[in-house]
Amino acid sequence: MNAYALFVCRLKASLRDFASMAILFLCVAGALLAHWHGEQRQQGRLTLALVNEDTGRMGARLADILSEEETLSVRVISAEAAERLLMQDRAQCVARIPADFSERLQRREFRSSAVLTVSSGSAYASAVSEPLVNAIMKLWFEQRTIYNMDSFLLERGLALAPERKQTLEADMERIWREGPLIRVENITLAPSPSAAMKEPASIALCWFAALIPFYFTVNSGWLLRDSFRSLTGRIRRTGFSSPALFLTQSAAGFVLVAGCFALVGLLTMSAGAFTELVPGILLYCVGCVGIALTLCSLCRNFTALLLVAPTFTLAAAVLSGLLMQLPEWAGVWAALSNILPGRGLYEAFAGVPGALAPLVALAWVTAGLLSAYLSQRRNNSKRELTDPIL
Repeated sequence: MNAYALFVCRLKASLRDFASMAILFLCVAGALLAHWHGEQRQQGRLTLALVNEDTGRMGARLADILSEEETLSVRVISAEAAERLLMQDRAQCVARIPADFSERLQRREFRSSAVLTVSSGSAYASAVSEPLVNAIMKLWFEQRTIYNMDSFLLERGLALAPERKQTLEADMERIWREGPLIRVENITLAPSPSAAMKEPASIALCWFAALIPFYFTVNSGWLLRDSFRSLTGRIRRTGFSSPALFLTQSAAGFVLVAGCFALVGLLTMSAGAFTELVPGILLYCVGCVGIALTLCSLCRNFTALLLVAPTFTLAAAVLSGLLMQLPEWAGVWAALSNILPGRGLYEAFAGVPGALAPLVALAWVTAGLLSAYLSQRRNNSKRELTDPIL
């Protein structure tokens, strides 16, 4: 029996294992969901259902001004549809423009000019009320300016021509669209490694990397099965070394995870950017293989493995910085995280060269092979006392 045959057999067994494939699927789905949520938070656009009951033209002007807000997605609909969207949580706020809105502005009144409705306990009221008030103030300022100009000309026996009035309104509207004449130059400092992790693509890969050690550990549960222990004894009689056996069996999960890494990466970022991360991802997978072999060797049965695997996965993800940044007071934990493969991947995602990543991966895979060898040797010694075939 050669290494390729053993690898193919393990790959087929992994693909037929419903539980481990379900875990792998959930890891991919969780990463893509985190990517989508990150994009939504980055866009930061709130849906505002706008009910325009104004009989004049100022209501339409107000809708146009609000539509230009970068933080708002405005939908002009009926009152019934707006209430339905709010109840279904498909809109965060509802703004109603009353029928006498234009008349109020022409009388230079702006109090109670619109009604804003949000769901109970919603935190979006302030985020929407500010641009709504600003837009109403812009229209009120226009009407106030035109009224003052009319009064000024009437005192001198003159009148503002309708054409001139339309030109004045168009000029003020252009000023609102172009923004303030005073410009402030923004200078952005170079992002730190932690800031680079906030990109949506990095969030997706971080989440997948944080979850995948659980799959590696569960998929390496073949070490705990009696059938594999018997197979180990028979293969050893053919001269096939135990380390080579463990590597060929672990290579199946390695290939599946690497393929899913590529799927998540190419769905959430450009091919060129993902290619730059491939070395760090491969080193991380190698380290995870060693960790999985170590955990499976230390656990006596599959039940214990299922208790240890999620605990270690969560702790490693937090310490590595893949899910959250460690606080400043956790300097000791940050230093200890350097022994985890996830720390090297975190640095790779942040664009920081990780000199320790190859050493950490090699150390873990060596520890995994050694612990698996000692575990199988101990188990085979016990079986030789009762099974003469070995």
